[in-house]
Amino acid sequence: MKSRLRNVTPFLVCSIICCLLPSCSSSDAQSISEQEPVSFPAEFEEDGMKWTKSEASDSDLRMLSQYFGKNSSLAEGPLISGDPTIYTSSKGNKRFYWGRTGANGSEWIHIQFEGRKATVEEGTGSPLGASSV
Repeated sequence: MKSRLRNVTPFLVCSIICCLLPSCSSSDAQSISEQEPVSFPAEFEEDGMKWTKSEASDSDLRMLSQYFGKNSSLAEGPLISGDPTIYTSSKGNKRFYWGRTGANGSEWIHIQFEGRKATVEEGTGSPLGASSV
């Protein structure tokens, strides 16, 4: 299953690199290289719902690929880089998280799927619910 996730990732990485190359100055490149991935816990709780880290399934990868096919500008964003951290809720919803820690703290983005409905949220600081387990 992870090998299929790697098939999605090169496309995303290439898209990001192509977008960054024309506009990167040496200081931009340095700040990007200094950023580290955010460490995500095994599970967390948000609004009374428990989210548990999970492995990518074939259907997860298809769902994410279809979403990026319809929302290509999001796939080209600077936070969408590398393999996502995937969580499944107690109700079966899915979240795909990407994050990085830089000089100004953590930045993150997640795409949440509730059935066929997808929502995107991004921010700074802790990317997860109020209480991590």
